[in-house]
Amino acid sequence: MIASITNSGRSFNRGMEIIAQSGMLEKSDMLETTIEYKRSNVQQIRQTQRSIVHQTRRSQRSIVNQTKRSETIEHERSIVHQTRRSQRSIVKRTQRSQTTKRSRSLFSFLFSFSFLSLFSFNVSANAEIDIYGSYSDRRITELESAASKGDATAAYELATIHKTDKKYKQAIKWYEISHKMGDKDAAYALGVLYEDDLKDYPKAIKWYEIAHNQKDKKAAYALGLLYKDTLKDYLKAIEWLEVAHNQKHKKAAYALGLVHKQQLQNYANAEKWYEIAHNQGDKDAAYALGILYGNILKDYPKAIEWYETAHNKKDKRAAYALGLLYDDILKDYPKAIEWYVIAHNQDDINAALALGLLYDDTLKDYPQAFKWYEIAYDNDKKNYAALARLGIAYAEGKGVKKDLVKARSLLEQALDKADIGSGASKLAKEALTALDANQSK
Repeated sequence: MIASITNSGRSFNRGMEIIAQSGMLEKSDMLETTIEYKRSNVQQIRQTQRSIVHQTRRSQRSIVNQTKRSETIEHERSIVHQTRRSQRSIVKRTQRSQTTKRSRSLFSFLFSFSFLSLFSFNVSANAEIDIYGSYSDRRITELESAASKGDATAAYELATIHKTDKKYKQAIKWYEISHKMGDKDAAYALGVLYEDDLKDYPKAIKWYEIAHNQKDKKAAYALGLLYKDTLKDYLKAIEWLEVAHNQKHKKAAYALGLVHKQQLQNYANAEKWYEIAHNQGDKDAAYALGILYGNILKDYPKAIEWYETAHNKKDKRAAYALGLLYDDILKDYPKAIEWYVIAHNQDDINAALALGLLYDDTLKDYPQAFKWYEIAYDNDKKNYAALARLGIAYAEGKGVKKDLVKARSLLEQALDKADIGSGASKLAKEALTALDANQSK
């Protein structure tokens, strides 16, 4: 704008020069006209400058305002985002809190329900139990009322209640009433009560026989065990166990094998009954046959066969028995080591010591012996034989650097902790005596 005013002034000057040359105006008029024009021009310039200043200031204010508005908008957006994040966080915490409360409420409900259920279960007819573990008087009254009306199950339950409370006279009374009413389990229950609680074996036999005559298949096996384990009448035991076996009782054949082997030393019959038990799926029969052939009949191939059968049936005793057989009898030390290691890997606590002894006394591999003695004692801190052997190893420097101080410490621990007269105690005592003798020289 100022440039256009300046150009206009230049055009005016040239015009005045032309007029002066033409003589159209006097000089005084021209001077006055020129002055007036210049004043007008100055005013325009000043007005233009003020306008520019105002426009500049308005522009600056606009820029500042826009910047402030932009910053305000950005700040508001930030606040909105923070608020939304806070709201989401609060919602999540609230949901977690509600879930936790619901879980706690559910757990509390289940715990309360389980606790109440624990003290409100029934024996066979919804018997009620109070919080002290005794049946409620109300329930007993109900059962007595039912029993008096001929309910055999109620009478049986009453007897069980009194037996649990060790009120044996009352238990006998109600079992007998239940039996007279025709309850098929009452006679056997009386036999158990007389055998286990009152130790009245004649009466136990009486009631077991009554139960047997009522076709209770548990009774014959119970009589067989009573004669075998308590009364030591092995012929009677065999008689009743054979009856139980003929009634398809699964444990009877194995029990017959035990009687023939342990009490009667009739190994042919023991072998027969163990094999029958094995064929019926008894999990102990194969191992028992291995012992019978290995320790008594000295038929080692058969012993190995049955021990391996037992091992294949997950009987953890079999691997160690095979290790002993190969070690002590067959002198097949690689096989012995193989089976001892298997036994050790199956957590047999005797296998590591057996390996240590084999490496120490037979193979003279002292580092290996020391290793297995350490394993044996680490696995079982009551294995004082292994502890004594470690003491001897330090005393003699076998498999480890000789250390008499440590040797004495270990041997004294073994002697102090082992049972008096045990093999570990004797071994530690002999080693300490030898250690004292050597140090006194």
